[in-house]
Amino acid sequence: MRTYANTVCTNCAAIHPVAQQLTESLFTKRRAKEVVFQLMQIYRQTGAGAGALTSAERKARFVFGVLVAGGQTFVGVSGTALPANFTLAVGRIPGVTVAGAVTSPVHTFGGTLLKAGTIAACQGEGGNIPLSCAAPKLIVAANALRAAQAFNTPYAMSEVWFDPNQWDRRTVVTDSRKEVKIAEVFTDHGKSRSSCATCQALLPMLMCPH
Repeated sequence: MRTYANTVCTNCAAIHPVAQQLTESLFTKRRAKEVVFQLMQIYRQTGAGAGALTSAERKARFVFGVLVAGGQTFVGVSGTALPANFTLAVGRIPGVTVAGAVTSPVHTFGGTLLKAGTIAACQGEGGNIPLSCAAPKLIVAANALRAAQAFNTPYAMSEVWFDPNQWDRRTVVTDSRKEVKIAEVFTDHGKSRSSCATCQALLPMLMCPH
């Protein structure tokens, strides 16, 4: 299981306790696999015959995230636009809300307003533009829900790499003499990922209790 927002917070100059970090849970991992499954079901139905992927579908590589907070499940995608079929796939999963692009104002977990310059300063070398990744979109949506409902339960989150090209790549397992095919295993491309350099600086600030 991965843990996010576990680096030093720029807002309070400390590493937050576990309650202000984002730990993966079995539920968030299961929800992420549901998203992968529904996307691939759609792709295999619309592909160019016999479940083949179209060229556009083969280019649909992206990171998405799942965050659970206050009994609500949010999903979001890294980047400026939702990939084709993403909303359709998520719509097949009950009780899930798509977190869109972040708009001002942006508040911490504790309700402090973050200045635009402070957020911009989180840009890391080789990292993405602040607030463009899935994780900050999810946390901002969860913080808004928390402000409205005043719940105190911790957040759980998974960020996953999606690459439909790997769906059809199989590993054949044979016996010790390589003569008898025992099983054929699909590659699982729903692997959890760590945060980019920008989010490593930004997420602790968004989760700051102050």
